[in-house]
Amino acid sequence: MIQLFFYEQDTYDDSLAQLQSIYIQKTAEKYLIPVPALNLKSGWETSDITGNVRMTSDTRAKLLKAIREEKKQRREEMLGWLPIVTATTGLLGVVVAILALLFG
Repeated sequence: MIQLFFYEQDTYDDSLAQLQSIYIQKTAEKYLIPVPALNLKSGWETSDITGNVRMTSDTRAKLLKAIREEKKQRREEMLGWLPIVTATTGLLGVVVAILALLFG
């Protein structure tokens, strides 16, 4: 009974690691972050339970860190335009209000 529990837990952990590897790989590719080549010497391992190839936990952690940094950089670049857009919108509103007062 206990062996069955541990086998099911290992199967669950293995499936979770496999899904995480797929998600992280697709996300890294989306952000143009290089993913290690698929070989067992460069960040990949074979599952003892299913025999599937997946990323090692270190590789997943490194790629997640790189993804977070890329997202942060993109967000900061986007937010860099926010003050300019806000100021331009405010200035346009003032010009429209003055024109409305003068010609309205």
